Amino acid sequence: MSTLPACNSPPAPRAEISGVLVLEISPSRFDPTGALGDGPALALDCSRWSLTPRQAETFFALSRPIPDGAGQAFDALPCTIEGRLRAEGREWTFRINAASTAVWIDETQVRRWGCADPACAPLVLTMPAGADE
Repeated sequence: MSTLPACNSPPAPRAEISGVLVLEISPSRFDPTGALGDGPALALDCSRWSLTPRQAETFFALSRPIPDGAGQAFDALPCTIEGRLRAEGREWTFRINAASTAVWIDETQVRRWGCADPACAPLVLTMPAGADE
């Protein structure tokens, strides 16, 4: 009995969202040395936070570059998700902070991102002040 060619084909690759394709993503990681105040509750929230590759791509599609010195509008939490992505013809490592920021790093460049778009709220643990206005 022969099988249909389509049944033997590898799955189609995911389409890029806004030119970003997440190649690898890790579970969230909590850094207890960065926790102030309510560390145990934050550790629990962090352990429950996760993103699929598609959700990370959406986060980056909604994010905007943060110019040097302009990162004060965003907080930082000791909870991150790391991975690798392809954008602009290069591979980058990335780190998404649970407080709506991210960084891309390659051999020559570091890029900082922040998301104040309300559509990012389900993707992170906290949004910047004024993001819901």
